[in-house]
Amino acid sequence: MGTPNSVEVSIRGRTYRLIGADAARARQLASLVDQTMARLASGGVGADDYQRAILTAFQFADDLMTAQGELAKYRENVGASAGRILDLLETSLEEDESEEGNAKVPDRGSV
Repeated sequence: MGTPNSVEVSIRGRTYRLIGADAARARQLASLVDQTMARLASGGVGADDYQRAILTAFQFADDLMTAQGELAKYRENVGASAGRILDLLETSLEEDESEEGNAKVPDRGSV
């Protein structure tokens, strides 16, 4: 029987109780770990589940580092694009202000 805010997940036939976890996300993550370890086992990688767990953690760490690098590049690109847009807006506003300043004011005598 589970405790409040706990969820049981199964990885490689072993049950783990996670406390304070979002049940749906915990099941998703456990499934991903289980699938990765099963793939390693079917490929003959690692001598036992402990070694496959370490290799799975290594794979996930590599995936995380790759994603962090891609996120950093994305943020850099967004920042550069935002800077270019701001420059264009400032240039456009300056041109509008310049055109307004150069507009001919009607002569009072002709009104």
